[in-house]
Amino acid sequence: MAERITLVNKYGEPQSESIFRSEVPLHKREGLYVEAVTAVVINGLGEVLVHRRAKGKTHEGCYDHVCGAVQTDESRESPDAAVLREIKEEYGIEDIQSLSYVLSGVNVNDIYRHLFLAVTLEEPRIISRREVASIHILDREELESMRQDGEPFIDGFFDDLNAVYY
Repeated sequence: MAERITLVNKYGEPQSESIFRSEVPLHKREGLYVEAVTAVVINGLGEVLVHRRAKGKTHEGCYDHVCGAVQTDESRESPDAAVLREIKEEYGIEDIQSLSYVLSGVNVNDIYRHLFLAVTLEEPRIISRREVASIHILDREELESMRQDGEPFIDGFFDDLNAVYY
């Protein structure tokens, strides 16, 4: 099923009717952004669940947090509902111990995103290889070491990670 979204302004206010995600380039203009959610997901030990983006995806092969567009298929999905859906779609996780809103705004990828911190005790699993190439459970020091070694991370990855910890 084709994903439908609404473009928003820098304050997160809807500025378009529901459009197909594939139509974004036709409607995108300065001051309009795709509304999305991002979740930094951690386990009970405080380790971070990250994944490598699948082949064919934008930023293919980069390490990333859970992320995805807020959908407007029948009605406008709430950011809370969207982030729980994305966690389930990308990591197969349904049991979230706590979900905390962190912040909203336009990020370095020119997307209006709602950032959340999610805590789970459930083990992640790959649901779709079209979305996720691999899942990793790492502590913050390991992530920093990977960055120093030149591993590819999506732009803003560490901004989001730091925002949930500070």
